[in-house]
Order: sequence, then structure tokens, then C-alpha cells
Amino acid sequence: MQSSATIYKVGIYCRLSRDDGLDAESSSIQSQKEFITEYVNKNNWNIVDYYCDDGYSGTTFSRPAFQKLIRDIEAKKVNCVITKDLSRLGRNYVYTGYYTEEFFPNNNIRYIAINDNYDTLSEMDNDFAPFKNIINEWYAKDISKKVKSTFSVKRNNGEMVSGQPLYGYYYPKGTTKREIAEEEASVVRLIFDLYIKGDGVSKIKRYLEEHKIHSPKYSLYLRYHWFSEYFMDKPEDHKYHWTETMIRNIIKNEEYTGKIIVNKTKKPSFKIKKRVKTPEEQLIVKDGPAVITKEVYDSAQAIFQKNKNLRTNTETDYLKGIVYCPKCGKKMIFSNRKIISPHSKKCLSTYFAYICRNTKCHQNATKQSVINQIIEHELLLFKKAILNNQEEFFELCKEKFEAAKVETTNEDTVILNKIKETKNLASNIDKKIEYLISGRADGTIPVSTYQQLLKKYNDQKVQCEKDIETLEKELLPKENNDEFDYINFCKDIIDKLLSVGNESLLESGLVHTIINKIEPHVVRKFVAEENKVRNVVESVNITYYKIDNIIKELMSDENSDIH
Repeated sequence: MQSSATIYKVGIYCRLSRDDGLDAESSSIQSQKEFITEYVNKNNWNIVDYYCDDGYSGTTFSRPAFQKLIRDIEAKKVNCVITKDLSRLGRNYVYTGYYTEEFFPNNNIRYIAINDNYDTLSEMDNDFAPFKNIINEWYAKDISKKVKSTFSVKRNNGEMVSGQPLYGYYYPKGTTKREIAEEEASVVRLIFDLYIKGDGVSKIKRYLEEHKIHSPKYSLYLRYHWFSEYFMDKPEDHKYHWTETMIRNIIKNEEYTGKIIVNKTKKPSFKIKKRVKTPEEQLIVKDGPAVITKEVYDSAQAIFQKNKNLRTNTETDYLKGIVYCPKCGKKMIFSNRKIISPHSKKCLSTYFAYICRNTKCHQNATKQSVINQIIEHELLLFKKAILNNQEEFFELCKEKFEAAKVETTNEDTVILNKIKETKNLASNIDKKIEYLISGRADGTIPVSTYQQLLKKYNDQKVQCEKDIETLEKELLPKENNDEFDYINFCKDIIDKLLSVGNESLLESGLVHTIINKIEPHVVRKFVAEENKVRNVVESVNITYYKIDNIIKELMSDENSDIH
């Protein structure tokens, strides 16, 4: 524990949440800061930083500012923590006791709760602290019970306890009872109508955006003036931005039939913030205003389930995770596609394809069968090029391995030099801080100058630590893993090609060993023999894993020999 001559580097911790009830005004973050600052100044101690958690419950210690305080304690930046009272530190008896009786003493931290006369330097005054912590936890539990009781009454009266009304409804001023918002409700009916008629979710999304129908979020902004920052300085079409998820959630929501389902999730304990799903038998269901009929909802669910079954893949995706959109660069998903009759709206047939889900991209779906055929052909060319040029392939991989070793060594040298320079800078900053503390102790440096320079040096030290951490991470892959062995990789490829035999190269699993990325370039062309416009794969760009340039050089040479 510190001696009386210890120079205290104080971390001022403040916290406020709804747990604090009527005390909230007197316990505001600002009033806590002023109260503790006055106490610190009277004792002529040094304030390192203010750590403030506004809106965080005392029953949990996963608070951002508190966790930052813990990191600063572990980094030896703080050796004294002060709160207004014990309840500011926390209202969880077990964890509060851990910090006051174990963590702070083990880290040589003096902890003071001013209003509770709690000071870890004075053991005689601390005997009542465990009882105080129990009372603080009981207070939080009592508040939680009262809030739950109020919510329970509202739920049983058919009122909502969440702040945001379901799209298509609104809350009359002063209540949380649902009423139909006719303009938005008509959009909900339109979505169900289009879906039942055969339009898919993506087509409905385009329809809503093209007809400039306000999104659910913008509708809330117009009615309640919420999300003003979200729409600030955004383009006009941001008001009409819909997502497929929004539309699916509307289609699946049974509450549009007039059911009010509350208590869908609950917290197991006032100490646990994570919510869990409420068992179906415990749900509270009340009658409310209906936007659609039960028949309309059931029809939509039947179609939704049918489409869901259709989306379930029954084909093997041999190219899983390596097909990318050439336009936006995102991974393409493997999914079923339907061919719909323009007259009857019935599904004529289905096929599997790779699809880009980026709505701004509009990359056409690429048939799995076409891509598979192209890649199978490419693998045959690959096999021929490698097996016909095994010695050259081995020599090229050997050269690549030696060049990579030299490159890695040079890169590491540069990084290590940067780390050394940054550590020297951090050491110089430490010396400046020591000189500053010494000058403050003998009175040669004024308080204002001391605090200003201390903050500046601490900020510089934190930046140095961040820079060192970033640089060391660049070295980690080379420290924790062996350098990539191009020579053994070359031997593995040859062995696999020789072992495949006459079976399909695509089905052998070789594709994920040698290919890193596939980009299918698709265009819409008129196919004369079919007298139709089709999506045609114009080209496929393949990037090979690690040895792309070597593979393409060998395949190019092989093709030129043929010609």
C-alpha cells in the first residue's frame, strides 16, 4: 500500500443510470465530477482522467469507461480511484466486493468512496462496506422488480413497452396502445398483395423504391422526429431505402392480423442483461387492431414456406466460398432460382446459380452448371500443364520460395527498426513524465502546467503503445507460423494430380487447394439458336492460390505449344 508521501495519480470514476431513480439529478455526471474534483484539489493530488459511464447500470461491470479505467490501472497510469459513493462503483455485491477487496489491493490502488467514508488506507472505517454493497444491490433489484411490475400491467392491458411502434401502427400521444397508421398500413397490405400475386421479395423492394414509398425508419422520423441524424446530409433516395429483410419481417409477422404479442423475450435476472426467448406458453397475446385478415396472412405463409423449401440447396457447391462478383468484389452466394411463367405466374422450373446480393451491383445470376463446366475444363488444362512440365514447375516454385525468404527478412528488418525507434521514443516520454512529477513534487512546476504537460505526455505514450502493438502484429504471422513452403506445395499438387485418375477434377476437391478466387463475367446476349436473350458467361477470371503467375505462365506455354 502507498505511503503518506505517495504522489497520487487519480482516476475519477462517475456513473449514472435509471437505477438511480429520484437521485438522478443530484447524482448527475457533471455534479459527480465537480464534487470529486474539489476533493482531489483539496488534497493536492493529480487527476489523470475522468472515466464516465452515463446510462449504464451498476449491476454490470461491462461498461466502456470502467473497462478503460481497469486498463489504465494495469498500465500503471492510475494508482488511486475515487467515486462519489460505493454505489457509483457498482450495485452488484459480488463484483463490487471483488474490486474493493481484491483487484484494487492487488494492484496497489487506493480506492475512496467519499460519501460512504470508505478509504482502503483506513481499514477501521471500512467494516460496514460489505453491508453497504448488499444494500446497493438490493436497491437495484427493487428498482428492477418495480419496473417489471409496471411493464406487466401495461402488457396485460394490451399496451406495448418498447419505444418503437410496429410499422403500420402508431401510439396516440401519451399512450403505448396500438392504433392503425393508415398510410403505412396500406403499404403493408400492398406488400402482402404483391407477394401473394407472385412477386418475390427483391421485386417488391424495387417496386417500393421506384414508387418512392417511405421506408419504415423514415416514417418514424416523420411522425416522431426520431433518427434525425441518420437522415442528415443524406441523398433524397435514402428516404425510400428498403431492404429484403424488412419486407420478409413484415410478411412473417402475425401481429398484422390483430394479435398483440408481448413478452417475447425476457431477462433471467436483473444482473443479466442478455435477453432470452420466452417459451411459447408464457407469451402474452392480446387482441388489437388488424391491418390484414388471417386468410391473407395464411396465404402469404404458405408461399413463404414453399419458397423457403425451394431455397434449400440439394446440389453440392463445389466452389463454395471462392466465387466473387467481378463488379463489386463481394462473395456470390449459391442459391436456387425460379423460372416463372409471365402469364400464369407459376414456377416452370428451377436451377442453381451464383448470385451477388449487393443491390447496387445488379450482377446477373450465373448458372452453376455453366461455371462448373468452365472450371472442369480449366482444371484439365491445369493438370496437363503441370504434369507435362513437372521439373520446370518445381524449379519455378523453388525460386519463388527463395525470393519470398529474402523479401520476408527485409520486411521484418524494417518493422523491427520501427519498433526499436518507437520504444526509444516511449522511454524518452517516461523520462519527461518522471522529471515532470519530480518538478511538481518540489513545487517548481505549477499545477496547471503540470496537468497540461502530463496529459500531453500520456497521450504521446498511449500513441507509442498503440504503434508498437500494431507493428508487432505485423510480425506475428511470421513468428507463429512457418513461412509458406512453395516447394512442398508444388510436390502436394503433383501428388494430387497423379492420384485423381479419371474421376472429375472438380469433385476431387482439388479446386480449393489451387484456386483462390473465381470471377465470372456475365453479359446478356441474344442466342440465335434459341431465339431468346440469355445470361451468357463471357469470361471467367481465375486467381490461383500463392502461385498464380507460375500457373498462368505454364498454361500459357502449354497452349502456345499446341498452337
